[in-house]
Parts: sequence; structure tokens; C-alpha cells
Amino acid sequence: MSSTQNRQSNFTVDLTPNYFCSRQVATVDHRMLALSPEVRSNIEIYICSEFDILKLEYGSFNVIFSRDDGSFSRYSFAFRAHTICGKRLVIAVDDEAYAKKHNLGEYLKILQRLISPAVADEIYLLTERGLDCSASPAEH
Repeated sequence: MSSTQNRQSNFTVDLTPNYFCSRQVATVDHRMLALSPEVRSNIEIYICSEFDILKLEYGSFNVIFSRDDGSFSRYSFAFRAHTICGKRLVIAVDDEAYAKKHNLGEYLKILQRLISPAVADEIYLLTERGLDCSASPAEH
């Protein structure tokens, strides 16, 4: 925990409730976070082992879900995954406009249902500039 706190001392983390994520949203510059190849690989292996996620690529993070009717949904976001304190999946997005345009909030809800609490007890959406917490929930 102390090593994480030391690493986080370089920037400000603002935790606020937000409809993009059913738990909490963390606003921070993702460029300040380092993700080792080993940690990244472990995240990818676990997520890819879930039955309805077919593919997860690091970098642009293209994610393909299979639907019940056999069709596929492809999500492509400029985001990154991180672990904090060994149990937290963090999704870092370049900016709020991109997250809203590509409906990242719905994608986060899907991830929350799929990932075991043993792997990620919380999921955070990170942006460089933050999200508008006063906005109403999106209609689906």
C-alpha cells in the first residue's frame, strides 16, 4: 500500500460518483501510471478467459464480446488497464469526449459483471480532464 501511495503522490486522484461506472470514477492523468508487461499480461489472460470475451488487445484495446444470439460486439477504445494494490482494474481513457462518444460507461458495466471480485474489487474510469458528474444517466 505504501508503494502505491508513493507512486500516486505525483498526481491528484479525485474519486467521485458517476453514472459511467456503477461504483466510483477516478480522475487522473493515466500517463502517470506505469503498467509492467507482466501485470498487463496477467490482466489480459484473466479477462480473455471469461466465456464471452473473445479478444482483448493491448494498445488500442480492441475488445470483442459474443452475444446470446451468436452475433458479436466490438469495442475499440484508447484506454489502458492497470492494477492498484494488486486487486483493482483501472481503465484509463484519453479524454471524456471520447468516453462519452463511444459509450464507455456501458462497456464498464459489462466488465463489472464479468470480472471476479477476487481480481478486481473496483473498476475505475480514468481520464486526463475528468468527467461531467452532473450529467444524467445515458438512455439505453
